[in-house]
Amino acid sequence: MLSVAVYILIIICLFLSVMKYPPVALAALLCLFALKQWAQSVNAFFSLHGTLTNYLVASIVIVALVVMFFRNKPILASYPPAGWLVLALFSYSLMSILWVSNPEITYKVWLIELPYIITIILLSPLLISSTESISEGLMAFLPLGTLLALLLLFTSKWTDRGVELMGISRLRSQGNPLAVAEMAGYLMSAVVLLNFKGKWRTWQFLRWFIAAACLALAAKSGSRGQFFTMMLAAAVYLPMSRRITNPLHVVVLIVGLTFLAILGDWAFHSFSTAGDLRWQTAKMQQDVSGRFTAAFKLLEVWYKSPSAIMFGLGNSASFDPSIIGFYPHVVPLEILGEEGIVGFFLFLTSIGITLRSIFRSYKIVRFDSSKRGILAVIGAIFSFELLLCLKQGSMFGSPYLFAFMIILGKYELLLVSEQKQVARLASDAI
Repeated sequence: MLSVAVYILIIICLFLSVMKYPPVALAALLCLFALKQWAQSVNAFFSLHGTLTNYLVASIVIVALVVMFFRNKPILASYPPAGWLVLALFSYSLMSILWVSNPEITYKVWLIELPYIITIILLSPLLISSTESISEGLMAFLPLGTLLALLLLFTSKWTDRGVELMGISRLRSQGNPLAVAEMAGYLMSAVVLLNFKGKWRTWQFLRWFIAAACLALAAKSGSRGQFFTMMLAAAVYLPMSRRITNPLHVVVLIVGLTFLAILGDWAFHSFSTAGDLRWQTAKMQQDVSGRFTAAFKLLEVWYKSPSAIMFGLGNSASFDPSIIGFYPHVVPLEILGEEGIVGFFLFLTSIGITLRSIFRSYKIVRFDSSKRGILAVIGAIFSFELLLCLKQGSMFGSPYLFAFMIILGKYELLLVSEQKQVARLASDAI
């Protein structure tokens, strides 16, 4: 019963928090799958009602947007070009049902994934109405994500990989280890890359303990891609967060990266089944090869038809047993095969525009440590998801990738708007 009380307390705190700080709903979305799996691992009720957490988190997001509406927050303002490209890609994929070989499969996939598309891709960027709102969301994510990481590590039962989900009988199942490790990756990016000041300075001293917990969670779940990619993303964006301006900064950066590597080594040997074949280089190469082999089978069918080359085989065509019968785990090649050159162009263009937003935003925030840290975090999460889409999931199974494309674009536009406002006020003062 204690686990149920903790769950209820988390949900109540989130509902109350969004009444005052609507961007806190972003923290709920980042923790959605971790919260869901933890609850299912400690109480059979949540396994029996598997969609309960989904509905509650979606309700939190809707309440937050309603509060923003009544406070006259610019919910739809500053919608970026990347957002329109993402909407165009998903609209086009829906339209491709008209020519897909087995539309019933596509309908089923859309029915399952549509709630996540709406909540994560469409609604979450609307929570960002100012540069301060993304800060509020990330700061709320720190305690919530840390709590869930510790609960998963120390109160959940684990199988050889994922958490063990309690069933209504003695039969139990395993949760998705990748989803739990992804939340750990988001949390690690936030706690390592944010620049804490004032009342938040305590997190500056806690950051490495939390980073260790994140790495431990990924290692314990056997999520190889998440384990290595979260360290890579943090290392790549650390210079952006800290801004290297003198030799001392270089030394501090090297020390930080070295300590990160040491934490990774400790987490791997302490929490992973180091003798598991999954962690051996030969096994990892075999798995990567297998996924690209499946993707190339899809492209073999795609390449046979001139119309398919341009317009694609149709969304979710990969699930057709006559093609490969499952998604190929390599999202860019999946998009090329299912949405054709048209969809692939939209995907690549949205990535290019997002990268441009990161560089443009950095020019604006390079002298502001707080905003620079926020940019580093959302850039790291985007890059983390982008790298993961090369080895797992599908286009529909990567909602946070597309959500952070839009969030990064919005952040750039909001920074530009604030910069113009400051310049205008300075001009009026003169």
